[in-house]
Amino acid sequence: MKDVRNMWIYIRENLKKNSSKFLFIILIFFVTMLLLTFSLGVIYTINYRIENELADYLLKKDFKNMKLFLQLGTGVLVGFSLFIIYNTYSIVIQGRKKEFQLLYKLGMKYKKIQQILSIESFLLSSVTAVIGLFTGIVFSRVFLSNYQDMKVEHIPIYIYLLVIVSAILFFIWCGSKNLKSMNIEVESKQKEGSTFKSQSTIKEKFLFRIKLALGIILLIVSIVSGYTTMKIILLFTGLILIFDPLIAGTLASLRFLSLRFNRLSLFVAVEENCWNIKRISSLISTLAFSVMLLVGMLTFFHSVKEAVVQKVDETYRFEHILVMNELSEVKEEKVKAYLQNLYPHATFEIALSMEIEKETNENTLILTGVSSNFKNIQVLEMEKEFNIKDFDLNNDSLNVLFPSQLAEKSKIKRNQVIDYFFDKDKSIKISPKDFYQPLDLQQVFTSKSALTEYLFGKDVKGIYNTIYLNRLSDEEIKEFTKYLSIENYNLMNIGDLKDKYKNQAIKQTEMIEAFIYALIFFSGAIILNMFILSISSRQRIYKGLLIMGMKRKALLISMLIEMSIIYILGVVLGWLFGLTFAEGGIKMMEEVIVFKPVINIPYLQVCSILVVIYLILVLGIILISRVILKEKNRK
Repeated sequence: MKDVRNMWIYIRENLKKNSSKFLFIILIFFVTMLLLTFSLGVIYTINYRIENELADYLLKKDFKNMKLFLQLGTGVLVGFSLFIIYNTYSIVIQGRKKEFQLLYKLGMKYKKIQQILSIESFLLSSVTAVIGLFTGIVFSRVFLSNYQDMKVEHIPIYIYLLVIVSAILFFIWCGSKNLKSMNIEVESKQKEGSTFKSQSTIKEKFLFRIKLALGIILLIVSIVSGYTTMKIILLFTGLILIFDPLIAGTLASLRFLSLRFNRLSLFVAVEENCWNIKRISSLISTLAFSVMLLVGMLTFFHSVKEAVVQKVDETYRFEHILVMNELSEVKEEKVKAYLQNLYPHATFEIALSMEIEKETNENTLILTGVSSNFKNIQVLEMEKEFNIKDFDLNNDSLNVLFPSQLAEKSKIKRNQVIDYFFDKDKSIKISPKDFYQPLDLQQVFTSKSALTEYLFGKDVKGIYNTIYLNRLSDEEIKEFTKYLSIENYNLMNIGDLKDKYKNQAIKQTEMIEAFIYALIFFSGAIILNMFILSISSRQRIYKGLLIMGMKRKALLISMLIEMSIIYILGVVLGWLFGLTFAEGGIKMMEEVIVFKPVINIPYLQVCSILVVIYLILVLGIILISRVILKEKNRK
């Protein structure tokens, strides 16, 4: 009983002593649990609505997209947070290595030390998880109750329990893994220490060489690989394999240079890390992961955004659409001659269009009959090549090009005959010959001659009520309408429509970009905190160097060099991972959208953010050095 009581007293005092170090970990974990619970509540409620309440196809599709975005965002957030928590907690535990060695030398068994660390991990994780879950539940309920009066669905209690248990096990595993890596049992045995160290060094060198060789081979294969998906997998695997060997090789090279050219600050910066690769690897991997998200997500969303903008420009070739509510008496040939002679700089297309509705009045379509060169009006991405001349009458139905979204919603198949009504009692039968995917138009295309014949008979020609116009001013269009002798018409400005779609494409990425910026600056704060913990654990070493006569300026330079090494390696590796991440995302997007984005890296934004974060880290190191290297520490 006395041993148990002493153990709990030790745990309590240790938590008080290291409260400042644990506080940051608790904060990250709390925010993670809050956002995870909030996202689970929203996802569960949205999924319930999709399955049980929503009947409208487009609304279901919007909710499914929202659900998918939340799932992906939650997965990235949780993975990123766990990665950061693991690295930060590892640095805290590694900084207590001498403490654990002392406890072992004083007679405490390894299992007892492991038990103490497990209890600390349990207390930290369980309390934070419960508070974070409760706060997340409250936030999700408040959000959903204020969003379209959405009924909040209760998540089964076993999901919450599963999250809490998983969080506790993660923390305990993290503590045990780091304690095991310290080898305090072996290092405390003086007789066996040198033999183990020699064997460990030989084994580590062998594994490093194997990883490096295999990683280089995979990188070479990925470069020459023609299959994109396999290339991404090989590139990711190769970068992961060369990660530790690259860091070790870089440190060894810098150590050699510091000795060769007698650079004391550089030697101090790399010497300690050469014997503790795990600590610097944690810092570099955290930074690399953050930069990967920054470069990858910004590149991905900028590429998609630019592709949408380009698609809009290619799709809407005409600036204005003149739709007449009455048929003009001016013959089509005279209209063409008028436009060609008076406005030779303009381009145009004469068509016949009408609004049609299904019997249920659910969908209103624009049925447009155009000539054989209708691609000037709208570029349609088709499942296969087609010729508009093939879209002629087939028995009593009109063959058309049909929008794929509407076909999916209405479960319409190719060559199926559909009844649509117009002018109240009049109906028209259409049959989709092929499908296309417009940006946001429920427009059905057929040949102008076929539509004219279907509506007005075989011998009727030259009927039109729609003219697509390009490179004409508003005044010129006004003069043109006077020539047509029509007063009742609608003029659509496609330029405004193009700007609308472009702005939508930009606005859809603004929230995501804001999230990325917040994430990377948050990551900068985490990296700075981890570096503070790393330097704080070496405070005695710095004191000893000051006593031995090393100048404060030289020590500050060594800290800045160490931070710069970490930053450069993290940025380079993160950039490579980020481009691979973006390439994979774009590859996936090509399967669900009709246009193919190309890699578009926003260099100015990415580099500006990276420079700002570097300057913040430099300022942080200078402030830290003023505390650690102050004069009274030399005594």
